[in-house]
Amino acid sequence: MIVGVAVEKVSYPADILYKYQVPREFESYVHVGKRVIVPFGRGNSVRQGIILEVNNTAQENLKPINMVLDIVSPVSREMIGIIKWVKEKYFCTYFEAAKLVIPSGINGNISKIKYKVLKPFSECEKFLDGDEKKLMAKIDELGGKCVTLKEIRGLKIPNYSGLLVSLISKKIIEEKFDAFKTVGERNLNIFNISKEIDCKNLNLRGNQKKILEYLKGHKDATAKEICYFTGASVSGINTLVGKNIITKSVCKKYISPEKSVAVSDKVPLKNNLNEEQKNVFEGLLKSYKDNKFKISLLYGVTGSGKTEVILNLMDYVVKMGKSVIYMLPEILLTGQFVDMFRARFMGKVAVIHSGISEWERFDAWKKISSGEIKVVLGTRSAVFAPVKNLGLIVVDEEHEFTYKSESTPRFNAKEVAKYRCKINGGMVLFSSATPSFETYCKAKNGIYDLYTLKNRYGACNLPDVEIIDMNKEFKSLEVNQISGKLLKSLKNNLEKGNQSIIFINRRGYNTFAKCMECGEVLMCPNCSVSLNYHKANGRLMCHYCGFSEKITEKCPSCGGKICYSGLGTQKIEDELTKIFPKARILRMDSDSKTYNMTGFKKFAEGKYDILIGTQMISKGFNFPGVTLVGVISADSLLYGSDFRSFERAFSLFTQVIGRAGRKKLPGKAIIQSFSPENEVLKFASSQDYESFFESEIKMRKLMLYPPYSDICIVGFSDKKEENVVSASREFFKILKNAASKNYSGLPLRILPPGSEIIKKVSSKFRYKIIIKCKNTDKFRKMISEAYKEFFDISRFKNVSVFVDINPERIL
Repeated sequence: MIVGVAVEKVSYPADILYKYQVPREFESYVHVGKRVIVPFGRGNSVRQGIILEVNNTAQENLKPINMVLDIVSPVSREMIGIIKWVKEKYFCTYFEAAKLVIPSGINGNISKIKYKVLKPFSECEKFLDGDEKKLMAKIDELGGKCVTLKEIRGLKIPNYSGLLVSLISKKIIEEKFDAFKTVGERNLNIFNISKEIDCKNLNLRGNQKKILEYLKGHKDATAKEICYFTGASVSGINTLVGKNIITKSVCKKYISPEKSVAVSDKVPLKNNLNEEQKNVFEGLLKSYKDNKFKISLLYGVTGSGKTEVILNLMDYVVKMGKSVIYMLPEILLTGQFVDMFRARFMGKVAVIHSGISEWERFDAWKKISSGEIKVVLGTRSAVFAPVKNLGLIVVDEEHEFTYKSESTPRFNAKEVAKYRCKINGGMVLFSSATPSFETYCKAKNGIYDLYTLKNRYGACNLPDVEIIDMNKEFKSLEVNQISGKLLKSLKNNLEKGNQSIIFINRRGYNTFAKCMECGEVLMCPNCSVSLNYHKANGRLMCHYCGFSEKITEKCPSCGGKICYSGLGTQKIEDELTKIFPKARILRMDSDSKTYNMTGFKKFAEGKYDILIGTQMISKGFNFPGVTLVGVISADSLLYGSDFRSFERAFSLFTQVIGRAGRKKLPGKAIIQSFSPENEVLKFASSQDYESFFESEIKMRKLMLYPPYSDICIVGFSDKKEENVVSASREFFKILKNAASKNYSGLPLRILPPGSEIIKKVSSKFRYKIIIKCKNTDKFRKMISEAYKEFFDISRFKNVSVFVDINPERIL
């Protein structure tokens, strides 16, 4: 028997299904989808792999597999197909694709494999044959309770792997992984000063001294908090733990989503559909009943009740014995859906995202793959859930860029959803108030079915929007960048007991620091970006690599005075706290301690008056008490260098404006801008997506941008800029040669290599080649061949290269 194995730690150009011989003792255990341990390379290093092909064609001089790790295959036939599809589509290795579908926790390092003895040797000896007795006797000598795979290998017993499989099947031993030790809630490490330490007698310096000083005033601090407020590293914290100067303990970080949820009056099981919703629902239901692969777009204004229409469709799908995957763009959004879903579907709901522990993910995977769970809720990783009888995949807020992975494999969850529904004969349902141009264009052209909700649900109306011309307001501003009109509206809202949202797309206090004498801007030493001042920790910080240093008043070059300019969420919070001292203000960004579902929940319950935040607060949250939204520094979103800048700005403005007036109270939004005449602002203020689309699509067609082409990025990075420049130019030559000879018929526009807008990140220089193309099999074959030809050039072995199809940002 011969198997084709996807082996870990193989580079993309060298990645194939490596063939191995199956020893006779393993033949009855070997199946597609099972993980194995194999010898690899000239040194026969031990690697983990997964079997993707099995055949009985005889072949000589093949290495044998060392061990079969699974009794039951963790990967279904459908998932095997998805692995191969992802590998071909997204320029990754077979094993990188396989890691997407193998349940988290089971795909650990092979050195972590352990075997727990379930029956002592004395009790099971009579049931064992000769070789099994030898192995169990040796295990008994090692302690007889739990042994590692490394220890078993050291016993040098022939065919040990076959014996292990046999003993597992007889339930004498069981396979264990270190990753499964943490069962239940995810844990968080917290640090305190050791009670046995006399701080007065310690002679600490540098960051270690800073850590101790911080912990004197802050109990139960996390590693993230310590690093943020001191500038120290995690290794510095661990050093003090090793010296017993500080202690590390564990607390619960995340309440398991698998806990049962009681149905309460606060969780409405169903809302009555209005006439417009009924028409849309009936159209979707009729389309679904055709039992054919369908792609539909549900486009509706904010607050139109799209979710309730989708839930009614899900009711029918589940009732028919089919499964549903419901995807959201952010982890924090799952919190407001869990209770509603569990109540509606009698608790038979699994949650999958990176915020839960490996054991919880593995437990959810088992329940889903067994067919026990019919509804899966999660972020983009949920698209790989091993559901039985897949009927429907919902992609909510489908315009969000988070559905596209920015690390290898660089997959798009929307494309994976379409592939899965195609092979299962199911429906993909995209939902958004501001659909991506690619999706809406296909819907308008009849490729996707289009369903529209033009009105808000119930007696609610869209909020009134006022655009403030900051050119006129600027000289008379009482508060930095906050207009008098917005301050007055905030005051009125507070007096009425209503809630407000302030949106600004910058975190920190000041966005850059500049010398008044020589004009030098304080830059990150590792990245091509300016440092941001964070008042919360009194440090200048880089938002890309995490570098930080103490705030300074003098220029490091000339000694001149440093001026701090620009504003972020911390500055707005500080200013509003001074103006409205009695207001309960909540700041939500990745630097705040309240950046979790609890913070959003408290705001939704009315425990705060004003919410200040970045992009996260615009993403689909339902805050019934909000009647005012203020957008500060709108211009920072309007004039980006990327071709999607206007689309992204329109979407953000529309979504954040849509948080206001979602119940019976009327809503109002105030947008501050130095470009009040900008068309994007006018379209967003009237929530006129169709007019914005018609205006913007003309530019896309003229410049041959999506949806009129696909974009392929070939990226290069290295610590030496000359290496990156040389590598990108060489790849460009290879592409030009291939395009003019073997692939002359392909529609291509290959732009010469150039640096990224932010040239250096984390001490690595970044260059790229942009290709406008049609993403066909032939095009991907050309790129793959060019990649492999480039890989053979030894002088570029240290340059990192990646290929990304249709990234969310190209500049």
